[in-house]
Amino acid sequence: MRASHVFLAVCALLLAFAPAPMAQANTFTAAFSPIRLNAKPGDVVTTSVAITTGAGPRSINFRAHLEDWWRTADGLKTFYRPAGTLRRSCSQWVSLTPAEQEVAPGGRLSVRLTVSVPRDVEPGGYWCAVTIDELPNPLEVARQTGISFVASFSTGVYVYISPLTRDAVITDLRVDGDELQVAVRGKGNTPMHVNGRVELRQPGSDVVIATVSLDRNVLLPEPIGSTVLHGKLPDAATVPSGRYVARGIVDAELDHYLGAEKSLEVNRAPTSPAP
Repeated sequence: MRASHVFLAVCALLLAFAPAPMAQANTFTAAFSPIRLNAKPGDVVTTSVAITTGAGPRSINFRAHLEDWWRTADGLKTFYRPAGTLRRSCSQWVSLTPAEQEVAPGGRLSVRLTVSVPRDVEPGGYWCAVTIDELPNPLEVARQTGISFVASFSTGVYVYISPLTRDAVITDLRVDGDELQVAVRGKGNTPMHVNGRVELRQPGSDVVIATVSLDRNVLLPEPIGSTVLHGKLPDAATVPSGRYVARGIVDAELDHYLGAEKSLEVNRAPTSPAP
């Protein structure tokens, strides 16, 4: 398991510690937006991802590979597993060219993705991740002391086969400390990107005291089929302890918003007086 950001634009740095000063490192620029492809059974579709290297002391070797991934039920972590682990994985349809390449400083790595959709595929959304890893130079590793940074970039790949069934429902609104949480369960056959807000009112009033923005997340149809959106409460002066009516409003890529309303008790932690 490794941490990631929604919509899967991830950069992980792995550190190898040694007692000497840190060596000069290369820099990178990666334009890794999620890849979304609409296709039909039997289609062959191509697209690409790219990394541009900046100034640095040496050429860099990169290796591209495919992985399966899914989110935990709380929406906070992403699990990565070998390609083909999930039933709705598209990783076995995708080939990468080149799988490995050396790039000079200031050069550009472009990896082409060729997606060959099976003719007997069922309708729905399929997904995987393409990951590009920097490979350490074995000769430099053998003689170098210091801290070595090795970059890894990942982004999500989504392939949509019509007809798609998009549906979801809010299953819970809750408060946990200084955080509002909205649980959403999918009822369709495709991934949906979800985001939204929570409006807080005093009981019996239509006046909105505060609006809490929720983080953006992805709702996958399996293996869990649900997620939680998180938003931080305003300070205690704006939303003090007490009972509120919370109205959750979620955009789940439908032709309407999802909504739910619930009475919540907010208990703010007491603050210590200033010295």
